[in-house]
Amino acid sequence: MLQLLREFQEPTTAKNIVQRLRQWYKLCDPSAPLHKTIQLNTMHVLGAQICCDLDGIEFSGYDSFDVVAAFAAVAPMPFDEPLLKNLDWQELTGMMTTLQLEYKRLLVWNDTVGWATFFDYCQFMPFVLRRMGYWIGRSWRLAAPSQEPDLDATQGIVVVDSAGWRTLAPSSIAHLLSVVHTFAALTDCLLSAEVVSVADASTLVDLHAHHREASIDEYYVNAMVADLPVGSILQYAHRFQYLFHSVTQVIYFHWPSYKRLGQIPLAELQQPDTAPANLLPLLMQIDPEIPVLNEHTKALCHTCATTAAAPWAWINVSGFFALVHHDGSVYVARDLRELFAYYLRHKNADKRTRCMIPVE
Repeated sequence: MLQLLREFQEPTTAKNIVQRLRQWYKLCDPSAPLHKTIQLNTMHVLGAQICCDLDGIEFSGYDSFDVVAAFAAVAPMPFDEPLLKNLDWQELTGMMTTLQLEYKRLLVWNDTVGWATFFDYCQFMPFVLRRMGYWIGRSWRLAAPSQEPDLDATQGIVVVDSAGWRTLAPSSIAHLLSVVHTFAALTDCLLSAEVVSVADASTLVDLHAHHREASIDEYYVNAMVADLPVGSILQYAHRFQYLFHSVTQVIYFHWPSYKRLGQIPLAELQQPDTAPANLLPLLMQIDPEIPVLNEHTKALCHTCATTAAAPWAWINVSGFFALVHHDGSVYVARDLRELFAYYLRHKNADKRTRCMIPVE
């Protein structure tokens, strides 16, 4: 943690914002336990610091950014206020919850460039963080007493002192920062990924019935993770940190009547463009040395995701799949078998490199 604090010691500015945000995405482990006293982890603390730093920066276009219009086609907002700069904390939470639920509609696949977004991601994230910083760094009182129940206080969104001053509750900050971090880190990861393609489909790995039968359990886990909204596993894990132990808890927390779909037949699995949630479990049977990481198991934390012992990893975050290398490289493809072929071509080079490392 001390090393991270040193990395973030210099305030975030308009000049270093891109570097600082990527440090936040890649160096901070969002799944770390919450501190017993402050009820935040390092990712939350440094994220709150970035938000407060950005609150003091003037961004071109911030004052006129219309969040309702920006997402109207794919994610209608649950409020009428158009300007992001005017949103209160509950509206910010509602906005991110909407984007969390509609995330798969915000991105589009292109065989040449890979993933692209329907919104201006590079503009949107600093704007959101700046508005969050406005509320995180302030205390305020209500203008006049109200006869209505104080829902923000009773629901634990704010903490109210004896003089009536209100500040955001740590649990409220953690809840929103968990989804913002995952949303931003996943988008950054996908947009910067290298597209892999295989010209000769005959070179792709063959799939057999025993691969399918042996991988049913892995299929159900990957399918549930693929169905969950971005950041929802982390939010649940932090809210119920002493009870969380399985993504099954999260899926039924969101959808009590959730029904698992069975694995598709082998003939369909062998077809091009098979859904990655169906295909990856079979590839795990062919080479079980590659771990599969999710948002709560450091998939987007590149300093934690892979090691010299396991230099490659699959990631599955809310149904977005990629192959990552311990040097920070991320690879995507239309068909996971193409990524697997890329891995097979390069894994021997990793083994040779490890053999050349001197042992002290």
